[in-house]
Formats: sequence, structure tokens, C-alpha cells
Amino acid sequence: VETISREGVDERVSNPTGYFGAGIYFAQDFAKSLMYTQPNAAGVRFMLIARVVLGTPHQTNASATTRQLRRAPYDCHSVVGASPRPGNHREFVVYDRRQVFVEYIVEFSS
Repeated sequence: VETISREGVDERVSNPTGYFGAGIYFAQDFAKSLMYTQPNAAGVRFMLIARVVLGTPHQTNASATTRQLRRAPYDCHSVVGASPRPGNHREFVVYDRRQVFVEYIVEFSS
């Protein structure tokens, strides 16, 4: 959180084995994002609230065609995906940090 607040998000350090490739992931639902938070030693978690410019999104629910992406498919600027896993939360993935504006960092304990 400290690094992101100082330097912003950076797609170059994203995990290449992500469900929709190596991008910057956002979720529509708080519950989906909560799955990726880890409490610090004091039991505090952090979550980002961001404005994300999707442009022309590629919509999919299959990871087979998107698993190795390092940029959005041809003629698209982002990927909007629905995981086939239980809960089926929509995810928004961009591959360029200039499409993201972190507006708030929320601190909470669960």
C-alpha cells in the first residue's frame, strides 16, 4: 500500500499467471477484493478504490484465451471477465497503469 500510494500501480510487476493474464486487476464487488487482502501484524487490511478507464473492453469468461495476456486483445483496451468459480464476480483488468487512478485507500480490520 505504501509503494502504491507513493508510486502508483505498475503492470510490469504483475503476475503473468493471473486468470486473465499479467495485468492490473480490479473487482466489481468488495467480497472479491477482500479475498486478496492480507491483514498486517495489527490485523489491519487495506483496499484500493480506483477509477479505471476500460476503453473498449474484451468480455470473456474463459481463461484459456486470456491466461498469457500482457496486453488487451486486438482492438481492445481491457478485459472484463467473469470467473467460472463460485460467486462469479466480475473482474476488470487493464494492462497499462495510465488507465488507473487510485482515488482512495481504505483501511479496515475484520
